[in-house]
Amino acid sequence: MIKLVDFQTWKAFPAEMRTPERIALAYAYDRQKKKFIDRMKRVYIWADLDRVDDGKLDFLAVENRVLFYNTALAPDVKRSLIRNSIYWYMKLGTRQAMEEMIDTVFGNENTSVEEWYTYGGAVPLPDRSRNGGNTNFHKGFFALSETGEKCKIPF
Repeated sequence: MIKLVDFQTWKAFPAEMRTPERIALAYAYDRQKKKFIDRMKRVYIWADLDRVDDGKLDFLAVENRVLFYNTALAPDVKRSLIRNSIYWYMKLGTRQAMEEMIDTVFGNENTSVEEWYTYGGAVPLPDRSRNGGNTNFHKGFFALSETGEKCKIPF
C-alpha cells in the first residue's frame, strides 16, 4: 500500500491533464502535504505521553514551565506533572491545586493544606501555611517527613 506522504499527485492525472503548470502545482501540493504530515506527528507526543522518552519529558516540562518538576523524579511522576500542568496553572494559588501537586510529587493521597487565615497566621507569606498528612510545610519548602526530601515551592 502507498503511504500518503509518498504519493505523487501528478501520477493520478489523466494524460490530457499532464501539463507543466498542473504538474508544478501538484509538486507544490505534495511538498506542503509532506510538511503538514511531518508537523502533525508532533501532536502525537501529547496524545501518547506514556510512550515519550525521558529526555523529551524534560524538554516538555521546560516548554510548559511545569511546577515542582525535577529531572530526578520517577518517569510516571514526570508524566503526571506534565499532563496536569495546564490544569494546575488555571487553579494556581488555590488550596486544591496545592494539595494535588503535593500528592503527585510525594505520592500521598491524604494531604491537606490549612490556609493562613484559618489558624490565625498573621501575614499571607510562604511560611504561613500548614500541611496535614505525611508532608510538612515550612519556610518555603515541602519536606517529606519520613525521608526529609525537599522540593522548592515556586513563589
